[in-house]
Amino acid sequence: KAVRWAWPLVLAAWAVLLVGTQYAAPSWKDAAQDREFAFLPADEPSRRAEEKFAEAFPQDGPGSNVVLVLHRNEDERPHLAGDLKFISDKLSPGIRSLAEADGGLAYEIKASDDPLFSDDEPAKAPESPKKQSIIARIRTPNTPGAGALLVSPDGQALLVVVDLTTEFLSAQNQSTIEKIEELLRNLQAQGTVPPGLDIAVTGSAPIGWDHTLAELRSVRDTMLLTVVMVIALLVLIY
Repeated sequence: KAVRWAWPLVLAAWAVLLVGTQYAAPSWKDAAQDREFAFLPADEPSRRAEEKFAEAFPQDGPGSNVVLVLHRNEDERPHLAGDLKFISDKLSPGIRSLAEADGGLAYEIKASDDPLFSDDEPAKAPESPKKQSIIARIRTPNTPGAGALLVSPDGQALLVVVDLTTEFLSAQNQSTIEKIEELLRNLQAQGTVPPGLDIAVTGSAPIGWDHTLAELRSVRDTMLLTVVMVIALLVLIY
């Protein structure tokens, strides 16, 4: 009987409860983990092994990467010098500037003729600034030694690998991926990309972000379909 005569108050109470729970509930980013195995206890063997690996190899953590594929349909060898110059003069400095805006590269391996480490001087993790970009290092075909591995045997493709410190499902990757894609659009608009050279974006970080977007779209569509079906059933029943 109270609901019959005081239904506006009941609706208002439910509205207040809804708004209150929205404000009281923690943020999704604070409650959820965007790392693949972060939900496991710290004493699990896999987590302990990951910690030991990070101590022994500080520059080879379980991060992700953004890979730029520079491709030509014809034989690239006649254009190789110009494409390498574009990478060294425009593309690599552009990516480096993105990292510098956020505190600089997390770490970078520099070419050297010295041994990796001696018996009296063990390898040490590089010192990093307080504010640090998630971009760890940039590997290009111009890199001495390992750079040759980033050129395809047929000479039609070159790779620029941007290593990140975050895992491939991390939400932090979104901003860096979008900045790199915006950089490529600006280079295209400025006409600095050599004619006939196509640049595609791939790597574990973009794939992980696409996976996350697909999950979000699926959740949204499922929620919408659920609401429509519940309303339709209530209309048919009552």
